[in-house]
Amino acid sequence: MPANPLINNNFIDSCAFDPKYEHEDRASVEIFKFSQEGKILIQIAHSTQKEIEHPNTPVWVKHEAQKLIYTIKVPLIANEVNKLREIETILAGNGKIENILQDASHIFEAQKYGSYFITTDAGILNRAHALNLACAVTILKPSDFLSLVKKYLNEEDKKRVNTCLLKNTASTLISEKESSMSEAFYKGYVIEATPHQLSESKRWTINIYIRHDTGDHINFSNYYAANTFETKEEAIKDCIDFGRRIIDGEIENCSVSDL
Repeated sequence: MPANPLINNNFIDSCAFDPKYEHEDRASVEIFKFSQEGKILIQIAHSTQKEIEHPNTPVWVKHEAQKLIYTIKVPLIANEVNKLREIETILAGNGKIENILQDASHIFEAQKYGSYFITTDAGILNRAHALNLACAVTILKPSDFLSLVKKYLNEEDKKRVNTCLLKNTASTLISEKESSMSEAFYKGYVIEATPHQLSESKRWTINIYIRHDTGDHINFSNYYAANTFETKEEAIKDCIDFGRRIIDGEIENCSVSDL
C-alpha cells in the first residue's frame, strides 16, 4: 500500500494550486477543502513560497498559500547536497541544470520532510518514477493524489463502522449475559435478581423479584435479605438461590402462595 496521505506530510507545487485545465482544477479545489477540514496536511517548500510571491500569481493563490505550513531554507549537510544534485540530474535529463533548479529544490524539500509531491508540471511528472527510486517521494497529479486520499478516507470510515458494530455487539452480548445471569425459571416462577450496591461499603445486597404468570395476570412480589457480598456476580448467584428457597417454602415469613 502507498504511504497513508492522511498521516504524512504532503507537499504541493505552485502550479497545482490553480491548474488551468479540466479535472485537475476540480481535484485541486477538493484537496484544499480536505486540508481546511483537517483531514490531510498540505505543505509547501520555501522555494515554492518564493514562486507564489511572484506579482503575476493570482491573489487567491497567495491567500491560500498563507494558510499552509512551509519549510525554511537551512544549510545542507554533505549527504543532502548529494541528494539535491541527484534530483537535479534526473530532472535536467539532457537539458540544462539551471533550468530546473527551482523544481529540484521543491522536490528535495518534499522528500526531506514528506512523502508526496503534488504537481501538474509535465517535466516533473514524466520523471516521477526515477525520482521516486532516487529519493522515495511519490509524485502525483492532483487527481491521482485525491483518489488516494479518498481511498484512505473510505478505509477509515469502514474501520469506524466496524469498530462501532463490534462495540455494539459486545455491549449486547454483555447485556444478554447479565440478563441471563440475573433471571432464573424455577417451578413455574421467574426469579429476577436485582442486587443493590451500598454507597459506603460498596458491597452488594440481596434483593429479588419473583414473578408468576397465571395466564390472566402476572403477579410479582419483592423479597430481600441482609446478606452482603463483595461482587455483583456473587450477589446475583445468592439472590437466585434465595428465590428458590422461598419458592420451596424454606424461608420463614416468605411465601409465594399469594402469587
